[in-house]
Amino acid sequence: MKRFWINKGLGTQNFRDFKKINNIWNLIFVAFLCALCLFIAITNPNNLLFWFAFIVIVFINLFNPKFHLCWTLMALTMMASYLLFWAIVTSLNNIEIDQSFKIIRRYRNSFIVNYNGINIIVKNSNTLYQVNDIIQLKGKLKMISNISNFNLSNNTFLELIDYDIKRIFNDSSWLENYLASRYEPANKFLLLLLLSRRVDLTASLLESAKELNIAHLFVISGLHFGLFYLTFLWILKKCKVNVDIANLISVVILFAYLFLLDFQISALRAFTFIVAKLINDKLLDKKFNSLDILVFVALLFMIVNPNIIYNYSFILSFTITFVILLIVQATNKFKSEWIKNVLVLLGAYLSSLLISLTFNQKIVTLGFIYQIFFSPIIIFSYFFSMLFFWTSYLLPFYFKILNSLIQIIKTTSVVLEVPKKLYYLPLILHLLFFILSSSRISKVLTFSKAIWFKKLKVR
Repeated sequence: MKRFWINKGLGTQNFRDFKKINNIWNLIFVAFLCALCLFIAITNPNNLLFWFAFIVIVFINLFNPKFHLCWTLMALTMMASYLLFWAIVTSLNNIEIDQSFKIIRRYRNSFIVNYNGINIIVKNSNTLYQVNDIIQLKGKLKMISNISNFNLSNNTFLELIDYDIKRIFNDSSWLENYLASRYEPANKFLLLLLLSRRVDLTASLLESAKELNIAHLFVISGLHFGLFYLTFLWILKKCKVNVDIANLISVVILFAYLFLLDFQISALRAFTFIVAKLINDKLLDKKFNSLDILVFVALLFMIVNPNIIYNYSFILSFTITFVILLIVQATNKFKSEWIKNVLVLLGAYLSSLLISLTFNQKIVTLGFIYQIFFSPIIIFSYFFSMLFFWTSYLLPFYFKILNSLIQIIKTTSVVLEVPKKLYYLPLILHLLFFILSSSRISKVLTFSKAIWFKKLKVR
């Protein structure tokens, strides 16, 4: 009888202690991860991995009512957006269209246009039709019966059939045409660095960058936008402009730049994050941390387009940024800035490498070394291009040297072939990292040991 009451008392105390330990460092982020796993599991019932991840996250945070309220609201928001999106797509099935469109993406055997916010795929291998071309299309919209990864990534669930097509003109911006007219190889670098244009002209340079695993450095990202924003802010402050007005001017300039970039996902994510952070700092008294803000930005993207989670640009941009922020958070007590920076770079590299293995079967053995070497060079080239894009001799001379450097180093590149594309391994490793870095797993394990020690002591 005595042992019974001792065990009962221990059980009650253990339950209370477990509730104290079972809290979350990043409640909003983990709730978003939980809601996202449930959303993917419901919309893809055959994928048991996300059901398992959802159950694990819920179990770890079982006694946290705020967490459950948070993920439930997020999941309901995602599902409502998803149902609305498919209602719109279904309503367009079998309708006839006859109007002009702008080609937004071009592939070997097809191109994509946008109709009232919905992407339409047009199967056509004629190289006459290129990105930014304005074309006249007449045909019938039909829902695609077998949705592939390509369709998911490009958000294309409707195709145009039995169509007539006529090219009207090319609607490339004056800046893009001007940069393309610069001397070789400066034009290739300018189009990639300043506008992230992946066109035929930049294909060879982009291929060389991929062989060195530095292609992502040529994409306008949060780093570029952050530096761009801070540079303008610094200049305006030096001119003794009021801080709030300087922030407003900087955001307006960034938005104009975003417009030139055609609202590319990585650039749009960076811009939205900067605006949200300013709102948090100025109006909400820094109530949310950077990780929370990024969650709100991702959720906003999903409300606008719930299928964007299958877009590789979205996956790369948000996943790598989440990884970086979690590493920064985990290393904030480290005294050595050098170690912090190396861990951030290594984390970003491993994350991008794992994601690339889902659609690529190659691993660049010295990829991390190339990334460390070229990162400062590309960042310098970005600002150098912005300041001297108008020069006829200086910029071509500089980029000839840089292009030669890339080609020389490319000869040292050793590439390993992976037997087959990896789909589940990168996903599992990312989920494990996100869950372990945001939940107090270690304390739960420590607590479990403490329970056994208490029991042994009583006995």
